[in-house]
Amino acid sequence: MVAIKNIFCLITAVTAATIYQRTPATLLTDITTIDTNVKALTTAVDNYNGGFFNLLTVSSTESTLETSIKNAANDAANTSQLSSDDSNRILNEINNLIPDIQDALNALVAKKSTFANAGVASTVKGDLASLKKETDDFGRNLLAISSSDVEPQLSAALNTIDNDFTTAQAAF
Repeated sequence: MVAIKNIFCLITAVTAATIYQRTPATLLTDITTIDTNVKALTTAVDNYNGGFFNLLTVSSTESTLETSIKNAANDAANTSQLSSDDSNRILNEINNLIPDIQDALNALVAKKSTFANAGVASTVKGDLASLKKETDDFGRNLLAISSSDVEPQLSAALNTIDNDFTTAQAAF
């Protein structure tokens, strides 16, 4: 009976280790999910025509995006050091994500007066701050595991995103 208990504990430990292990492919999937959610936010903002209740779609979409960024940050924190090839693949995906982030932020800024007229500009400003924080956390975690040859380019890409958020926040 003791042997069966020990085997069960070993199987549980191995299974748990497998569940929590993250791979570069997981990070690439996370970035794709973030990109999909960024585009959804852009669409929701573009379709927003005012009113508190109409903001629910934008708010829900923002929340989904924020959760996907948090998940990606967690996955990056639980991924071992990346090879140069994997780091380059992630850098390429981040670079592909930048224009979509810029489109979303530009859409938010373009609707500033619509948000202000609905009395929700402060909510949008708070959402921007939350998205920036989660994005910064994800970026820090990616930098911590990226290869040294890719780190400078990744840092530059992440700085671009950070500056875009700062510019959008300043508009509010």
